[in-house]
Amino acid sequence: MKIIAIGGAPATGKSTIVETIIKEQSEGKGQPAITDFKGMVYTKIPTGYVLGTYEPGNMFPGTDGLSMSVMPLVKEFLEWVHSSNPKAHVLFEGDRLFTRDFLVFCSTIAEVKIFVLVTPPDLTVKRIHERQLKGKPFNLVFYRGRVTKISRILKEVPGITILHNGTSVQFSNNIVKIQKELFN
Repeated sequence: MKIIAIGGAPATGKSTIVETIIKEQSEGKGQPAITDFKGMVYTKIPTGYVLGTYEPGNMFPGTDGLSMSVMPLVKEFLEWVHSSNPKAHVLFEGDRLFTRDFLVFCSTIAEVKIFVLVTPPDLTVKRIHERQLKGKPFNLVFYRGRVTKISRILKEVPGITILHNGTSVQFSNNIVKIQKELFN
């Protein structure tokens, strides 16, 4: 089994990249299959699973829409995948699961590839402002906490690949890099 984890501060493009990958994988095949494992939602893709919910218009896509207490259920799901489909790939992004302890757990049951997305500060501010105009709340204390959390993970967890995600070219290249891990 292989686990691909994508982290980063808010508004770095994590959910947008995963939404694009899901869309590309379901093109010509209708809507992707959204399933649940004991209440935890995931999308089935050809090589495995994408954790979280990515319905159009969702204000909190990916794992952001999952319960704050979802970690034990995700661990159970990954152990189930590991035993029932050992060649599967599992992709997740977002703050809910992107913790040092969870990344360490993942490395005990699977090969793990970890990406952290970063964007220039002016672009992050622009994206946050656009989200606020759409009604998504923003909390500066929460944002600063997430930046600190990612900084600590970068120092404490070896082997993380940093992906710059500030231009459309970088965005496209990042999708290719993540898909390479997801489909190899």
